[in-house]
Amino acid sequence: MRRAATNDRALARPHRRALGVAAGLILLEAAVELARPWPLQLVVDHGLQDRPFPRWATALESFPVWALAAGAGVAVLCLTMLGAAATFGSTFLVGRSAERIGFGLRRDLLARLLDLPPRFHRRHSSNELVNRMVSDVYRVEDAVVAWWEIGAPESLILVGTLVVLVLIDPWIALAAVVVCPVLAVTVAWRVRGVRKAQGRVREREGRLAAHTGDLVRNIPVVQAYGQQRVAARSFDGLNASVLSSSVRANVVEARLEPLADLVLSLGAGAVLVIGAVEVDRGSMTIGTLLVALTYLAGLFQPLRSLTRLSSTLARAAASRQRIDEILTQEPDSGDIGTQVALGLSGDVVLDDVTFAYDGTIVLDGTSLHVPGGAITALCGPTGVGKSTLLSLLLGFERPASGRITVGDLDLREFSAWSVRRLIAYLPQESWFLDDTIEANIRMGRSDADPGAVSRAARVALVSEFTARLPRGLESRVGESGLHLSGGQRRRVALARAVLRDADLMLLDEPTAGLDDRAAALVLKAISASARGRTVLVVTHDQRVKQWADHVIDLSPEAQGSPPRQLASTVHERR
Repeated sequence: MRRAATNDRALARPHRRALGVAAGLILLEAAVELARPWPLQLVVDHGLQDRPFPRWATALESFPVWALAAGAGVAVLCLTMLGAAATFGSTFLVGRSAERIGFGLRRDLLARLLDLPPRFHRRHSSNELVNRMVSDVYRVEDAVVAWWEIGAPESLILVGTLVVLVLIDPWIALAAVVVCPVLAVTVAWRVRGVRKAQGRVREREGRLAAHTGDLVRNIPVVQAYGQQRVAARSFDGLNASVLSSSVRANVVEARLEPLADLVLSLGAGAVLVIGAVEVDRGSMTIGTLLVALTYLAGLFQPLRSLTRLSSTLARAAASRQRIDEILTQEPDSGDIGTQVALGLSGDVVLDDVTFAYDGTIVLDGTSLHVPGGAITALCGPTGVGKSTLLSLLLGFERPASGRITVGDLDLREFSAWSVRRLIAYLPQESWFLDDTIEANIRMGRSDADPGAVSRAARVALVSEFTARLPRGLESRVGESGLHLSGGQRRRVALARAVLRDADLMLLDEPTAGLDDRAAALVLKAISASARGRTVLVVTHDQRVKQWADHVIDLSPEAQGSPPRQLASTVHERR
């Protein structure tokens, strides 16, 4: 069984020095809180009732009552200021540590998401994952702060108060303690309900975040089809679901505090009766009773605070579970071998490769040969495995059987990361940062010098349109590259691949949706960047088939019986 990735010890370990200092300040805060009632007892018993002073306070016998009262007031003020300073210090240290814990959690979540294979991301909405990285991490931060600012000091005050009450009067202490087990059972019973309710809330909030992200990203499409009301209704349905689950969770939480107050009031009544009897018998002074009642309030206040804290921790527990679902996922980079690939020159060969996705066979004993140093178009109807071949070459997926070789290298013997650094990949829907054109080209190789970026831009014909922009390569592309046309986006993505300077280029539908002029420019840019490289292009476009050096057809009518050796057509590029 995997250990939770967000357990308290693991989260606190990098910040143990700051939290250790905070713990010392919390101890001081608790000690000050326990000391504050005693100046009141000194004034009432020894000032107002003329009872003898204890030995350590005989020097106060000559002081008038007003002076004792003033001194007690000053003492309470000093204790309050000391407690406030300790509270400030502990709050600052805990708050800073919680923010750093949140920073680390978000960093770890992104690192794990970057390592998880595409099949994980296909099962989860990107917006829902973002919701976990933001909202759920904030709830964990809140729980850390609440525990250190409420749980730790209130627990210390609770224990200290019980000890002092035992020293004052064991019967009063017993009456106060009796309610604690009853309260603990009540809290434990309700917290389970809170945790379940909050789990439902977080799940529905995740679905709402995913749906909202999709709607906002596709508002122009919604407007184009006049579907604003439909979109609003679908949003309202999920929003209402979140509302109803949140209200139910609040009802479950709201029931907790009245039950706790009822239990605590029974204890308070018992203490008052016992204290009054003790004073009437003369076995307890009025001042001591007042101190005991003050401590009693101090005892029940931590219990109430800990009751409310249990709700905060229950909400955080639901968020921790969602975070742990990511952090405990085993990264699967596609690595089988451990050798490091140094080059991928030569022919690409699939030998009797079988691959299934979710039980559906996509490639069944497929064999094909892609000539090295040439441009090969891979065509065929949707669903025959064209893009799957690219995923297999990139190590995103593993074949169930068969082997893939590039030149003399069997990819099963090499780590996926070492193979990928020798491949330039142009997906059908290229990913863009909301940044400059240059920053997006640099995604191909972040350490490239400005000259290399400029050369890649020229080869991919990016310079052809950036020359007309006021800021050239420093122009921003907008969210998902929306400031660029379709052809311009393809050329920027191609420049990224060119900058990679890889042995093998994999292109997925590079001309899809482009007019003849834009497609011609993209193909010209690919030709310029393909010299000396092996290029495999997945396409439905007849223009690409006519332009490529070789064409491999994966359509069923072009295939023989397994193992399939797919037909290849060779012609001169126009």
